[in-house]
Amino acid sequence: MEQLKLLLDYQQLDIKISKIESEVKQSALYKKVVKVRKYLIDSQKLMQKHESEVVGINETLKSLLSQYNEANETVEELTEAISNVNSESSIKEVQMLLRKAKQEQTNLAKIEREILKDQTTMSTIEESLQKIAHNVPTYKTEFEQLKAKYDEELLKINEEIEPLKDKLKELAKKIDKETLKKYKTAKKSHAIAVVMLDGKRCMGCNMELSSKMAKEVTTSDTLLECENCGRLLYTKES
Repeated sequence: MEQLKLLLDYQQLDIKISKIESEVKQSALYKKVVKVRKYLIDSQKLMQKHESEVVGINETLKSLLSQYNEANETVEELTEAISNVNSESSIKEVQMLLRKAKQEQTNLAKIEREILKDQTTMSTIEESLQKIAHNVPTYKTEFEQLKAKYDEELLKINEEIEPLKDKLKELAKKIDKETLKKYKTAKKSHAIAVVMLDGKRCMGCNMELSSKMAKEVTTSDTLLECENCGRLLYTKES
């Protein structure tokens, strides 16, 4: 079958190209480029996150300071009122003033804790931003150097791959469109999409087909898919 031969040639070339591209992505240089690039992207995202957090914390601190000042004024007023208590003041009035003063002092302590918490968070953010500002220039320089080396290697590899891709395109023009479509569908799930049927056993998934299916594969004028794994099947007689 001429179509089968073309498809097997196509698959062999396709596998070769995939192997070369895979080797590139498995290289130490490529992994370093990806790692450094990821750090720079993550740093940028973290800076944006911190900037948003700083805006929120500043707004919260502004509100807390306003509340603190109001509570402090109230405490001062109550303290003055308590100091002006005289013999004509009732015990009930004195108790009410003391209770209000205690409540405001508790409120002041709570606000102070919240302010301290936000200031601590702000300090942590500032340390993180300083670290990023210190590291990013170094990583940018490293990325540029690594990228330049990687681009040089990629250029050499592309010189090797491009002729293969051109040949692959030429083969694709000669293969039946429906057959090529089936191949590409199977290739999404399997590195080797076209395999031999040995008896009733698919050499891709190593599973046996039904007798009916095995016979159809043997007698069909087109390549059929394995009912178990979806690979395209052919026989020695094809």
